[in-house]
Amino acid sequence: MSVKRSLVQARDRVSQIVTSNSTYRRHRRNVSGEAFVRGGGRLTPSMVRLDPDLRLPELKATSARLVEATLDRLGVRYWTVPAQNNRCTKFGVLEADRALILGSLAAEATYAHWNAQELAPRGTALAALYSATELSGQSAWPGLRIYERVAPAAGSAFRSDAAQGVELHFWSASKATGLLESQVWNDRFITAPDPAVDPDAFEEVVRRAALPSSEQADFPIDVVYTWVDGADPNWQRAKAEALHAADAESFIQDAVDEARFADNEELRYSLRSLEQYAPWVRKIWIVTAGQTPAWLDTDNPRVEIVDHRQIWPDASDLPSFNSHAIEANLHRIPGLAEHFLYFNDDFLLARPVNPEHFFFGNGVGKFFYSRAHVDLMDASPEDNVSTIAAKNARDLLQDAGGHAFSRKFFHTPSPLRKSVLLEAEGSFPDAFSQTRAARFRQQSDIAAAGSFYFQYAFSQGAAVPSRIAYDYIDPATADGRRRFTSVTAHHNMDTIVVNDGSTKESPAERQATSRFIKATLARFLPVPSVFETDR
Repeated sequence: MSVKRSLVQARDRVSQIVTSNSTYRRHRRNVSGEAFVRGGGRLTPSMVRLDPDLRLPELKATSARLVEATLDRLGVRYWTVPAQNNRCTKFGVLEADRALILGSLAAEATYAHWNAQELAPRGTALAALYSATELSGQSAWPGLRIYERVAPAAGSAFRSDAAQGVELHFWSASKATGLLESQVWNDRFITAPDPAVDPDAFEEVVRRAALPSSEQADFPIDVVYTWVDGADPNWQRAKAEALHAADAESFIQDAVDEARFADNEELRYSLRSLEQYAPWVRKIWIVTAGQTPAWLDTDNPRVEIVDHRQIWPDASDLPSFNSHAIEANLHRIPGLAEHFLYFNDDFLLARPVNPEHFFFGNGVGKFFYSRAHVDLMDASPEDNVSTIAAKNARDLLQDAGGHAFSRKFFHTPSPLRKSVLLEAEGSFPDAFSQTRAARFRQQSDIAAAGSFYFQYAFSQGAAVPSRIAYDYIDPATADGRRRFTSVTAHHNMDTIVVNDGSTKESPAERQATSRFIKATLARFLPVPSVFETDR
């Protein structure tokens, strides 16, 4: 078949879908910038459905229900194959029903715009992309992945992909063992009794497969933010009064820099990233100095504002403008889950993540070493904030008989355990008290939710090193803007930090950087979350 003829046929199929359903839009180019995607040795269309209220977890659930409804109508046997939160829904089906299922998926108008891929026996999808309308001829596939592309607007880089779709794994009876065996590997179970021989035994194995596995972090996990509105006149007045009374000799580098307290509404977009990419989070706590974001829906039961006065053991240390001091109190939040993630308000998730990105199934936390080093010299006023806090932590832990460490940590969400922080405070009460009493960052501070915690938890067997796809972005630099633009287009990181204020700028430069941050965040996560009142 000639390429020209293939293009004509593909465009005809596109026109048919558009004509039958007005919510689908035909565009010269899809959200990835390509009019057609090559797959199966020929050109196939990639249709994008527009939904301005796109929520990826809801789309994933809807896709699963659609496929289940199709399987129910066909009257075939199917069962759930457990999968991680950031993977698509998986069902097992009998190989004997393959032709019937594929023919139905190809014929139903519901799936006419969906994409399909063959699954290899090892469980990965092959690169060739098909239209679901072509499935009826794929009689040799061990399994398939089927999904639709959805975007909030034409040209948006925020969109759904295969992770919101469904996989069907074909299972066949083995003549050698008499068992039912999956033709596609998964990490939970690939054999079961043949339901045609012993249906009760088969159902029992499926039930056992659905139980939490030893690797699964199925316990409640909260998120804690620290947030400040640096433009609030009352907060500025309190800061000025505290500065007048403070001992400037004990300050460390950038302790009172205005850039540290600037707000580009990063919190709004961080919450959007939680809704889209971490729906398993139980509750969100926002720790503030008596402030509340104007746009935040405080009636939402999953989010709660926590005032510093609720968690500070000595109210005479308030008000505080020291993030280290605030972090030394996070484990005192009433009702906080044992396991929680500490987010700065400029942390964002960039794609779906699992609880297992941060905790093991046995409750042990993870931390993520940086390549940057903590030098082996004494702390100096010339050191930056993280270096001084890390050196203080190292000295404390070594003096207590611990081992030395010399590496920093990625600036990512911190997986923390309330009980470990309480234990650390009991072991080093003076370090916690002194840090809490410092209204601005000082040379004696420890990072109770950062370098200090990770090394203490490691020494106690409560946390271990791991890996995460991460980027540290300074939007005031050309390279930082390039990387921010790239991750906005590709959503190819687990988490990023938009660390505004790292580079010295003039007032005009800061305004330009702020505009860039806001515009890029709006493209990155354009759909308002349920946590916003002005959505």
